[in-house]
Amino acid sequence: MKTYNDNCNKERIVNEIVEEIKTTKNMTVLCKIKDILDNELPIHIKNYIENNWFEMSEGFKKDLEHEIRKFWMATGPGCKPEGYLIAPSNTTLPEHWTDIYISNIEADLWVMEQGTSFNPVDIAIALFDIYMGKIYF
Repeated sequence: MKTYNDNCNKERIVNEIVEEIKTTKNMTVLCKIKDILDNELPIHIKNYIENNWFEMSEGFKKDLEHEIRKFWMATGPGCKPEGYLIAPSNTTLPEHWTDIYISNIEADLWVMEQGTSFNPVDIAIALFDIYMGKIYF
């Protein structure tokens, strides 16, 4: 099995994957690849909101996006080392949204203290997913 480092050429890797896909006759492998692409790739904030609040009005969705962006910027911005959003241990990645703290306060409590008309847990979960790279702007 080949190993790739961070400096590897993305186009070359994509081409290798495409060649492997062309030669496989195993549908299970193709389904696993599709599942990984569907579930593991980061999704845009608009799509995240649409997937989770599809029944809500467009105005609500726009307001929620603005609120998430506002709170993300308030974390430091972008969870940089000098920011306020931290995981309890710098050696391991947090596994759940309850594992992150902002200004040494649980994320949902911090959001609630800042004031929001949205559910603070929803905002905290979105901040966690952005922190983990599952959502992008």
